[in-house]
Amino acid sequence: MSHRQPHSSGQTVVGRDWELEFMGGFLRDASEAGGALLLLGELGVGKTALLQATGQLAETFGYRVVRTSGAEFEADVNYSGLNQALLALSDNLASLNAVHKEALSVALGLGRGSLLTGCSFRMRRLPSSRASRMSSPS
Repeated sequence: MSHRQPHSSGQTVVGRDWELEFMGGFLRDASEAGGALLLLGELGVGKTALLQATGQLAETFGYRVVRTSGAEFEADVNYSGLNQALLALSDNLASLNAVHKEALSVALGLGRGSLLTGCSFRMRRLPSSRASRMSSPS
């Protein structure tokens, strides 16, 4: 039986059980350990639909979801999408601890930073057998 996950446009994601389970697991793990995920695929394979469904799932987990989109004229502007997303959160800078506040302030161009030590990040990668499934339409 195929899992159906509605996303914000009212459409349904069909045949992406494994991918939706993977994204759900990533969100659960990220709530404790943080993380980054890069989603790649050919034009039209459903990346946007999968991200929208994942955004809705993240909201059910209690995450605040910030969406951004790029435009061709911004192609030469470094980190324009990241800047859009972080700018939407700038009202909350005062509530962050000093390390996170400084990092976001610098990223937004609102301040100068010092060299941070002890920072780390974690990335998860799809297994190659599953990654090929994500790049072929179902």
